[in-house]
Amino acid sequence: MKIITNDAVYVQYCDIFNLIDIVTLMEVNCPSSVSTRCFRNDIVVDGDNRYAFMEFKEKDAITFFKKIDCIVDYVFLVSKKEEELLEIIRLLFEEGKAIIDKYEKMDRNHQNKNYHKMYAVYRLKSYKVRSIKDYMLYKKGEIVFDIPNNLKIDVPQQEKEKPKNLIKTIVDIF
Repeated sequence: MKIITNDAVYVQYCDIFNLIDIVTLMEVNCPSSVSTRCFRNDIVVDGDNRYAFMEFKEKDAITFFKKIDCIVDYVFLVSKKEEELLEIIRLLFEEGKAIIDKYEKMDRNHQNKNYHKMYAVYRLKSYKVRSIKDYMLYKKGEIVFDIPNNLKIDVPQQEKEKPKNLIKTIVDIF
């Protein structure tokens, strides 16, 4: 997940951990301001920090992460209701299934030629689904995101059922 502001981008460590795969699958160049910080051996991603955020203030890093659409934008997710998120997940699954169906209908020569590209598209869709599911768990309070305090956006509460008016209920009984 990422949070983009006017002067910085914040990216979760779990996405940093997968960044080499993402860059490879998308076939994009990673700016040195990102690669020098992310592709070092001293970054350890584990259960304690996987949902923490790394800050990038360099303009090329901000531009780069804006283009990486499989890393979902927190502000976008916050603006969606659960039904809308489930619909996005359903559409991503359908798109993934369509890729598999198309691949299976190809002859062996075309399968060999198109495998890597189709696999990349499929994997990036799956990655996006996993990120949306993580957000939904966060919204339910089942996991905790370590969002910097200055970036927290209130998660809209689901509309609660209005409590019954006790007086009407008792009156209706008599």
